[in-house]
Parts: sequence; C-alpha cells; structure tokens
Amino acid sequence: MQSTYPENSAQLYRQLSEKASTKAVFADFHTRKISYSELYISIQNLTGFFRHREMFPGDRVVIISSNDIQTTILFLAALFDDLVPIVLSADTRSHRAQSIIAKVAPKLIFTDSAFENEWLWLNSFSTTFLSAPEEPGVLGSLLKFRKNHDPFFSSILEDIPPIQPRCSAQFADTAYIIFSSGTTSLPKGIVTTHENLFSHLTTIARTFSYSSQSKIFNNLSLAHADGLIQGPVLALYSGAELYRPESFTMQNLDSLLNQVYSKKVTHLIVVPTILAFMDRFLTADDYFEDDSFLSLISVAGKLDKILWQNLQTRFNVRICNMYGLSETVSGGLFCGPADETFAIGTVGKPIDVEARIIDQEGNECPTMVEGELVLRGPSVFPGYLDNHEANTKVFSGKWLHTGDIATKDKDGFFTIVGRKKAVIISGGFNIHPDEVSEVLTIHPKVEEAATAGIPDQDWGEIVISAITSSTLLDEEEIISHCRAHLESHKIPKRVVQLPGMPRGLSGKIKMLELQNMILAAIKTGDVVSEKLITLDDIYAVASKVFKVPTSELSADVFAKDIPGWDSLGHLNLITAAEQQFSVQYSVEEMMSIDSLRKLFQLTCEKTK
Repeated sequence: MQSTYPENSAQLYRQLSEKASTKAVFADFHTRKISYSELYISIQNLTGFFRHREMFPGDRVVIISSNDIQTTILFLAALFDDLVPIVLSADTRSHRAQSIIAKVAPKLIFTDSAFENEWLWLNSFSTTFLSAPEEPGVLGSLLKFRKNHDPFFSSILEDIPPIQPRCSAQFADTAYIIFSSGTTSLPKGIVTTHENLFSHLTTIARTFSYSSQSKIFNNLSLAHADGLIQGPVLALYSGAELYRPESFTMQNLDSLLNQVYSKKVTHLIVVPTILAFMDRFLTADDYFEDDSFLSLISVAGKLDKILWQNLQTRFNVRICNMYGLSETVSGGLFCGPADETFAIGTVGKPIDVEARIIDQEGNECPTMVEGELVLRGPSVFPGYLDNHEANTKVFSGKWLHTGDIATKDKDGFFTIVGRKKAVIISGGFNIHPDEVSEVLTIHPKVEEAATAGIPDQDWGEIVISAITSSTLLDEEEIISHCRAHLESHKIPKRVVQLPGMPRGLSGKIKMLELQNMILAAIKTGDVVSEKLITLDDIYAVASKVFKVPTSELSADVFAKDIPGWDSLGHLNLITAAEQQFSVQYSVEEMMSIDSLRKLFQLTCEKTK
C-alpha cells in the first residue's frame, strides 16, 4: 500500500506527469489500451480546446457520450482545469437531458455526432459533436499525437495548441455534479466538492490497499459514481491500471470472469445482481485463485446474506460490502477487507465518517433499535444544486439523512433493514418511481399511474407499474411509450391495468396494497398443447416478454439489438419459454442463447 496519496488536483497532476514518463498503461478499454503518457498529452490538448473556447474556473461542461474513452478523458481534463464536468448516460432520453442542461446552464456540451440530427435543440447551446476515436493500428501507434494530432479527439483539436491545466481548485470548489434519479421536471444535481472527492479517494485507496501495482476491474456505468469514481478516477489516483471491458451479460459472464485470472486483476467491483448471476449460472469456481487477487467488492445495493455466504464458501474469497451514496461520493461504511470491519450480513463500520442511528425526534437509538442512518464527515456533499427545499429535508446541521433504516449492534456493525425514501434499487441503479409514473401519465390514455419495486432474487427489485384508464390498454403499447422517454434500466418490466388505485383516508396510495394488487394481476403464460414448434411460436413468446410487435423480431438478430433483451429480459425469456413449451434448459444452454434462432433450435431438440 502507498504511504501517501495526492491531496488535491495539483498533486494528482504532478503524479500523472511522473507516471507519463513511463510505459505504464492507464486503462484497457477492451477495444484499445491507453497509456499514462497518452492520457497526459490528451488532457493538455483538451485544455487547449477549453481555453480556445474561453472556459473559466467553475464553468460547467456536460458530457453525453457512448464512448467510454472520450468520456473518461473529458471528465479528467475538465477536473484538472478547474471546470465542473457533468456526465450523463448516452441512454438519457431527450426530455430529461434538456431538463438537466437547462438546470446546469453549461458553458459547453460534448456529445456524440449521432445526436446532431436527433436532438435538434442542442443547436441552442454551445455544443461540440464528437466523432469516434481513430482505430488503433501499427502505423497509428507510431504516429499518434504527432504535431498535436490526438487520435481520441482528432475531429475537434486541429490547429489548437496544448496547454497545461490550471489545477488550482480549492477544497470548497465544486469538482463535479452527478444527477440522481428523480422526476424530469425537478432533476436533483448532487454537488461534489474537491474536498469530498479527494478525502474519499484517500479512504477507498487505504481501505482496499490500492497502489500502482493494482489492476482494477470495473465496468459499471460512467454516469454513476461507482463506475466513474471507483473506476478511472480511482485508477488515476492510485497510479493503477483500469480494466474496463464490455458490460456483463448472461452470455459473457464466464469469459469476463476468466479474465480476472488471465489479466492479473487485483480488485473486482460489481453490483449484487452480478454476484447473484455468478451463483446461479457459473459452473467453475476458480476465478479468484491467483495470488495477485485481493478484493471482490460489492457496491450499489443490498447484498443478500445467504448469497454472500454461499459465494464466499464456493469461491474461497472474502466478499467486501461497501455502503454509500452519490451524496457521499460513493461510500462511507465498509464491510471488510479488514477483520475488524467484517461481518456477513452487515455494511460494516464507518471509515473516515461519523454514523448514527436516530429516531424521528433526532435522538440516537439504542443498540439494535431501528432508526434512520445519518452520516457526517468530509466526504458528505454540501447539498443539491440550487435546491433549498431538498437540502432542508436532507440535512440536520451537517448530518446527512440517508433515507435508509438501519440498526447498530453492540460491536459497532451497521445493518441496513429498509428504506425510508421511495427509491427502487434494481441491478445497482437507483430508480425514482415518480419519474416512471410521470412518463406513464403523459400517455394520452393513461389516467393514473403508480410504480413500485417488487422483490427479485437476482435484481434486488424490479420496476413494475400500475395504470388506470377508462379503456382497455395494450401493455406492449405502454412499454413502447416508456422506451421513448426513459433510460433502459428505468423501463417497467411489467405494466398492469387496475380498476383503481388503493388509497388511504388521506388519498395517498397505499404502496403495500398496491404491490399485492400488482402481483395478483401478473399472470404466467399458458402451456401450449404438444405440436410442432415454429419460429412464429418463439416470436409470440418473445413479443410477450419484450413487449415488442412480432413484426419487429427476427430469428438472426442478436440479443443486444432487441429492445428489452438485457440480462433480466434474458431470464424472463427463458422462464416464459420453459412454461410455454414444457421444457427445461440447462445453465449452459441458457448461457448459449444469444438469438431467437438459437432458442428455437434448442427448444425443437427438447420437444422431439
């Protein structure tokens, strides 16, 4: 473990410049590797671009790109030059992006060239459209950065000289802003200061022994703190190497985990959903046997105690559990890796923050009495962007109300037992149910809508919505409507139509009763009688699962190209096919299904 870490952006930049004199790799993005030297030069090139566009300290920069390489370099360049980057997922829908951009009033927007004709409203802002980075090659590797030719941003950097970034931000200055899930009309910007960022990076690095010898496997979304801060930012901070391959799917789970061994990964960061998939669908147990592997870290969701115990025994590796919010950069309480902070089923103990459990009057609760978890410390954010009402609700002095209900035992271990605030956590993503319901109610035939999280063994919770209407509505049509307005992880997995919403005397929807009504309304498909199975039968099942017309389905289109065929959709498709055709697929067969033709072939073999 390193004895000292950078305390501010100036020290971090000096560390980068020293690292740039070596041949060290900063990040392996699966499609290409980036050295520290290339990162260093590209940051200076972008700084030159910022000055050319007359950017000043504190100016905000919005980044909306599907290219992780460009997103990473842009974020770091803005951070070093005392600008305030805001990263939005390329999956963000137009109306939400507009709402966020209107709130932050950016001096500059960077986005993919694909949005130029799709989001015409971008022309009202100072927008720079990015072309994809140049493909790497032998000649390209020899010539890159020649005469200020930057292969990552060649389309925008011609004839602009490089400049050293300012690196003069003070602790109280804003480092970046992340937008949490919320209603479209009132997006909540989480302001993170340089003090928040660097104090928490120090905590994470020391807790998990990150160093220049570390290799961090993290492929979580860069639009979220666990992907961005515990990925490229943490790698740069500790002088480590980041490995960022494609996202996990059912089909590549085994091959990606095999790379933990082959690439000598030291730290693997995943969400509980991936751990659940590892338990259910992997047959091998030797992914973490290399002596170089140090930590398997679960983030962004509740880790089931039984799953936790099973995986530790099976893989012979300690699984650390990290609790935090974007409001605390990404963490705060740590279960492991040290023995004194480790207890399965808990979120461990606070490190470098204070934690208390309080009752409704603000008094500290006795041991093992449930109350709200509140935190105080240098990593706790100063407040939401221009939102006095939300800040008043979330802070008591300097204590942050997390909205999570927890207990503390006699040994000082904290356990999360529920949530006070209405947030659905599905696959590591925080989803505000009001945002989903808001989108549903703009459909002209929907009168009312309510959204709930339904417990799920793999995803923690899944998003399911209820609607009311004077006419009978088609679920497929409603899901299609949601796809046009919501990011993929927020789209309801089911929408049920109810005769009315269950309400209390105050008129407020009774959520527990609503969940029970939703579960009662969901019905499984009927099993067909024995007959020759056709591709049309497969299309019918897939149409019902993915809520798309059969006319849009094709036998030879891969899973990634069919709306709704994500990891959860894959499980739903398998389950529906097993019920419909009275068959059962092995784990290996489930993993091999990457198209409807493959599903058709396997099903035919089983029904001969």
